[in-house]
Amino acid sequence: VRQDVALTGEVDLEGRVLPVGGMAEKLEAAFEAGAKEVFVPRAGFDPIWQEDGKCIHTVDTVKEAFQWLWAKREEEKSA
Repeated sequence: VRQDVALTGEVDLEGRVLPVGGMAEKLEAAFEAGAKEVFVPRAGFDPIWQEDGKCIHTVDTVKEAFQWLWAKREEEKSA
């Protein structure tokens, strides 16, 4: 995982990303630590939020997060 990407949420045995508490504090800490993109459980969030070069991606499964990360990596390699 890239150093500027953070992930949070609980993952069940089937790969579903479940909501967790303290999301505001987790997001604040991730951005303060240098994350530019954060993946969070979809429950309770808009699909994508962007502001000042920071982005929150919402996912229902771990597979969704990995698909996005792999696509982004391939995009960066071809640039």
